[in-house]
Amino acid sequence: VNFIADAIDFNANVLMPSGSLGLTALKNAIHVGESSNINLAGVGVTFADKIVYTPGGSISATANQGQITLAEGALGDISSGGGNAAGGQLTLKAVQKNVKLLGSIKAVKGSAEIDVASYSANADFNSLMNTLTTAGISDQLYFRVRQDDIEQATGQLIKANRITLVSDTGSIKLAGTVNADNSGEAGKIQLYAGDNIVLADGARLTAQGATGGKVLLASVDSDNDGTSGIRLQQGSEINVSGSDDASGGQVIFRALRTDEGINIDALEGKVTGYAQQAAEIKDG
Repeated sequence: VNFIADAIDFNANVLMPSGSLGLTALKNAIHVGESSNINLAGVGVTFADKIVYTPGGSISATANQGQITLAEGALGDISSGGGNAAGGQLTLKAVQKNVKLLGSIKAVKGSAEIDVASYSANADFNSLMNTLTTAGISDQLYFRVRQDDIEQATGQLIKANRITLVSDTGSIKLAGTVNADNSGEAGKIQLYAGDNIVLADGARLTAQGATGGKVLLASVDSDNDGTSGIRLQQGSEINVSGSDDASGGQVIFRALRTDEGINIDALEGKVTGYAQQAAEIKDG
């Protein structure tokens, strides 16, 4: 089911197991009201003596010019139905404004794509990540902010099989943990910054498993303010270990060309477990 209008004020109950709901506001805001109960979770269906579980559904909200708000009291559920069934997909795009997630989201084993211009007054980067973690997002997480920085506080945790963080014109500074570990093949962590990337003391990027995962740090100077580069401060760590040396993962640093070579500061942190490590030069 898809709704398209200049502005959307949605305040209804929806029950569609493994279903799909799309909301698109062409000019103004999307407001999901306090009485909304959007249940698109998967279910277990019995066939004879066997139970088959269905995947979670999808919620997509796109406000071309306005804000997206999930009001306090509102509920959206795209959780897996159980067993090996996948969780659902949450997509929120407010490319000129921000999102306010005041209600409850359930997305066990799910994925999320968040694309905003900036943060709302009551929800910075850490608050948004905590909301998604509490919801159960654990498969793929894509977060993009177009006009602000990404700053992870000490002690914060982001965990999913595949994690992509993008700051179009700002910097990325991490001081907590970004975890893409898996018991089998580890996942992938990708950081793309329009300015610089800093792994502060205490930052840990881990993609460990029987087969090591991949970590990519890419920095450019998208706004031509002279700020770019990659720095791993003392006390930071990147770990892509596999079960042995041959099954280690991949670490790639991608930065702009400088007169001396490439804009990567001294790597004071630890980089371990890799079978392949590379520095890639990008011409500005």
